[in-house]
Amino acid sequence: MDFFQQEFTKAMEAFQSQKIQIQVQQPDILQSLGISKDCYENLRKLLASSKFKDKLEKTETKDLKKYISDFNKLEANFNVTYLMICAMFGYDEKGLELIQNGADVNQVNNEGLTALMFASIFQNDDFVKMLLENKADIYLKDRRHMNALMWSVLQGYEDIVEILLEHNADVHCKTPNGLDALHIAVEKGFTKIVEMLLEKNICVSSKSLDGRTPLMRSVALPDSNIAKLLINKNADLHETTYDGKTALHISVICQNCKGISLLMKHGAKMNCKDALGMTPLMFAASVDNAQLMHTLLDFGAKETIDDVNKFKQNALCWAILRNVKNIAHLLIDAKSKTNIFDINGYSPIQYASKNKCPEIVEKLLKDKSESWHTSDEYLVCLLAAVEENDIETTRCLLNFQNKKHILSEIFETSGKCDSTSLFTAVMSGNKELVKLLLDAGADVNAVNIFLQSPLFSSVLEKNLDMTKLLVQTYKAKVNLKDYRGDTPLILAASTKNKPMVDFLLKRHASRHLTNTQGISAMMEAASSGCRDIVGALHCEGYNLELSDSQGWTPLMFASFSGDHSTVEFLLDVGAKIDASSNLCATSLIIACGQSQEKAVSVLLDRGASVNAKDLNCQTGLIYAARNGHKAILELLLRSGVDVNQADVFKRTSLMHAVLNADLESLKVIIQHKADCCLGDVNGITPLMQAAYMGFTECVQELLELKVPVDEANLAGNTALHFCSSWGHLDAVAILLLHNANPNVTNLNGDSPIMLAAAKGHDEIVERFLNCDLCDVNQCNTKDGRTSLMIATHFNHLSTVMLLTKSKVHVNAKNKSGNTALHLSVMKGFTDVVKHLLTVQNIDIHSENFSGMTPLFLCVEHHQYEILELLLKPGNDVKKTNRFGQDVITFSIKLKSLAALQILQQRCQISPAEKNRYLEVARRMSYFEIVDFLQQWKPSVNTQEADNIAPFTLQASIKKEPLPDIASMTVNNARSSNDHDLLSTSMEQQMDDSDRCSVNSDQILK
Repeated sequence: MDFFQQEFTKAMEAFQSQKIQIQVQQPDILQSLGISKDCYENLRKLLASSKFKDKLEKTETKDLKKYISDFNKLEANFNVTYLMICAMFGYDEKGLELIQNGADVNQVNNEGLTALMFASIFQNDDFVKMLLENKADIYLKDRRHMNALMWSVLQGYEDIVEILLEHNADVHCKTPNGLDALHIAVEKGFTKIVEMLLEKNICVSSKSLDGRTPLMRSVALPDSNIAKLLINKNADLHETTYDGKTALHISVICQNCKGISLLMKHGAKMNCKDALGMTPLMFAASVDNAQLMHTLLDFGAKETIDDVNKFKQNALCWAILRNVKNIAHLLIDAKSKTNIFDINGYSPIQYASKNKCPEIVEKLLKDKSESWHTSDEYLVCLLAAVEENDIETTRCLLNFQNKKHILSEIFETSGKCDSTSLFTAVMSGNKELVKLLLDAGADVNAVNIFLQSPLFSSVLEKNLDMTKLLVQTYKAKVNLKDYRGDTPLILAASTKNKPMVDFLLKRHASRHLTNTQGISAMMEAASSGCRDIVGALHCEGYNLELSDSQGWTPLMFASFSGDHSTVEFLLDVGAKIDASSNLCATSLIIACGQSQEKAVSVLLDRGASVNAKDLNCQTGLIYAARNGHKAILELLLRSGVDVNQADVFKRTSLMHAVLNADLESLKVIIQHKADCCLGDVNGITPLMQAAYMGFTECVQELLELKVPVDEANLAGNTALHFCSSWGHLDAVAILLLHNANPNVTNLNGDSPIMLAAAKGHDEIVERFLNCDLCDVNQCNTKDGRTSLMIATHFNHLSTVMLLTKSKVHVNAKNKSGNTALHLSVMKGFTDVVKHLLTVQNIDIHSENFSGMTPLFLCVEHHQYEILELLLKPGNDVKKTNRFGQDVITFSIKLKSLAALQILQQRCQISPAEKNRYLEVARRMSYFEIVDFLQQWKPSVNTQEADNIAPFTLQASIKKEPLPDIASMTVNNARSSNDHDLLSTSMEQQMDDSDRCSVNSDQILK
């Protein structure tokens, strides 16, 4: 059905593209020339009331020069000169005076128009003569490429045309559209002007931009005189437009019988075709004009009656497609070929069936063979007629050769079953069509690809009359199953159609059948909340415990829909109240899960088990808490439910209320003596969960019940840890007011303030700093980090600034000996370093356990910008570490030329120091460094440096061999390990915090 509809639509679209060709109107010649009909007439009216015309009229001819300074100036807003105004209004004497006084006879305005053109436009022939006598250029063209001759032709001014032709006007001038004076004269129907132009031997075969010749334009006119003139001048009858149309095509399109007769008498070819293969007869077949068709047939068009276009359609196809019945009858009577198939594979009779043309179908059937009804063409015709609800065409097709049971005969002889037509008729609700098809032998129980018979369609369409017709009159089977196993009764129940259910039951439809999912008609009715249908389907001995593939009984479906009356009915007739599904869900659990309060009330009143659990150990109370349904909670709690029962994740209803941030449900559950301290599988209590979520009302409510404020989960996190890590300031404040321990550490060794510092929660850090009990210098029990170190490690500058303003120990060391300054240098956090350097008593020479100072770390980690910050005046660059090395020696051993260049700019060395540094570089074969050191000029005042040089040098070269890069690698490794330890420890810390989050997310699921 859909396929034919799509293909027919394609065919109609193809026809529409041709229809445009048929209905094409001759474009208005002014439109082709780009001229507004009224533009110049309006200009003339505007000038009539202007001061310029008034000045011309009131000024004597001899005095014009006194008042007009520049005769060739275009007047603003009018785009004309005074000479052009004279040309418009025919002021011959004044125009001549203007010319004699210097007016340019060939002056053009912005549109390229001259005075001669204006005189031609407004039929001032005397003015035209005067201009020509005064050397007006007759060959000038305006911006449209029109000359004065074309303007006069356009207006139909024969006298002016004659004058211009006498002065040898250019008759061959063309516009960009290819229009010349002859095209314009023909288009306008000016016979006399055409004669005048032809006398000047103008080309009769010139083509305009659309490929039309003057002859093609002439045959569109009702008067054939111009066409005769052109033919007598040997105009080519067979010339074509760019889309292949001849003059004969155009005369047919314009339905000009006189033009057709004239062309045919002078030898036009009837078998000519355009670019799409269309003959004149095809165009004639597309319009309801019998005279036009007879004219063509009289001139021999019958020879082309079976010609086809590029769509493989003949004239008959076109007549039927256009639904031109009279022409179709004419063509059939003229013995047009009827058994023809177009490019879409469809024939005239198929299109006639689609277009509701029973008379044409009946005529076309006479050419069909006796066995035609067994072909696909017949079935397509029948389907097309049925789709259009066309009873007459359907009857005509079914009565082919007076066969009584044609459809059953088709099935018997060819095995083809036309169920689609019957389905279509049933779905349209056309009982008469259905009767016609069934009486003709259509199989009432035939099924489609979904294994549905027509009865299924009538049930789905809720058409009871059609259902009765199919079942009572034609004995349709009521217990067939479709591909899903649904029966008509199941579908009727699912669509809540009680009358349909009653009828099918009376016709012995089985109420016990189920579909592939195990769903029966009663289950469908129960899930839809249809008490009356459930009652109709129930009978003595009906198995109420029959369940679907998920183990759901009718009572469960009713509980799901919330229809308490259906629930009551099923319980009254013996349904088991505590039967459970495959997932162990009872009707009560299902009703609670769907927030069906009335159904819950009925089930509780009838004694449903209030503590029943599903496969996830969730009770009705837990579902009610998850849904936030306070009324159902109260019903269950009054019924003696175990308020502390937990699901498979050990979450109680109280925990679910917290997860939903449902304070009202929380209070209801607490009032019934819920244990507020029970934790889930991760040891998270309701207080911790509320703190993690920032649910401050819940935190307050629980703390007022004296729950343990410092209880920890399996990872050692307390409620204060959770809200500190997730930035919930209000929850932190409430917990501290209730004496929460701010110094408690989790299994990673982190306190709440450390977690806040790691996340950069400044407000929370500040709240802890204002708490007297909070130890701001507390160290992580695993790696010795303080809050300041953690904030530094994560580059939280504002947090670092907060901490350094308090009593924090800025030079405190972790278990690797690193201070906050060490950490910020290693990470390259320049802004943090800048701030730490402003803190009083900051020790920039502090060594970690590897002997590395911040200066050394700058060199090792290539933090040269920070190195420059540390080398401020007053800092001893040459201070040695515990291994007797200064930063210059360290830079040499690391081969850090960039660091040495910075050090050279910031410090001075003595000659002895220079020699010592050179010795180190030479022994390590760092020749690039040697070259650099040799260019480093020592300071003049070197006395003090020379005094200490022997000791320093001795310390540097005491051991043999001299310490090389390998020994420094150990130190570097220690520093790197310290960095890694810090990073790993912090990652572990944050992982623990993240685990809190993940666990919470799992809870939320």
